[in-house]
Amino acid sequence: KFIHCLLFGALISPTDPIAVLGILKQAGVPKKLETKIVGESLFNDGVVVALYFLLLQGIDRGWSEITPVEGTLAFVKTIGLGSLIGILLGSAFNSLLRHIDERLVKVLFSILLAYGSYLLAERLESSGVIAVVFAGLMAGNSIARDRMSASTQVSLGLTWEVVGFVVNSLAFLALGFAVDPILVMENMDLVLLVWLACPTVFLPQLNVISKKN
Repeated sequence: KFIHCLLFGALISPTDPIAVLGILKQAGVPKKLETKIVGESLFNDGVVVALYFLLLQGIDRGWSEITPVEGTLAFVKTIGLGSLIGILLGSAFNSLLRHIDERLVKVLFSILLAYGSYLLAERLESSGVIAVVFAGLMAGNSIARDRMSASTQVSLGLTWEVVGFVVNSLAFLALGFAVDPILVMENMDLVLLVWLACPTVFLPQLNVISKKN
């Protein structure tokens, strides 16, 4: 069905900036540009999550039960409220930096900021991903960095680099464990369609990597 094609399109539409960031680092572009590209990619991820659940809700309830106004308001609420939560909590985090000198405490508060903004947004039926993106942008802006010592900036950078690597690894492992072999065998026609769609997803990335080399 067409609606299932839209659902699949929402799943594969998020952009992956890894290859692009590799080229930018090789070219020596400003760090601020890298941050903007990563932030834009993460914002896309949050929008896609909201769009995916909206489409899924339409499939489950039936589109006749969801008016265009209701769908639009639900989408705006998911994105707008998540953005507001991230901005408010990120601003509160920046205010705390003025009264804290211990770098390990700042690292701990940054972890609480990311986790807390996600939980609060999800509890209010908004996008936790969008909330974390905006909270991170607020906490990592130039004014906030000026209030940190060099050792604190290094500690935050290394901590979140490790956290990002671990979380990405666990996410891919969780995807692998979530696949039901019996369900796969019963739906081999769908598996074939997925394999046919893979070149569409991977070819742009391979093209970028080949240009880099």
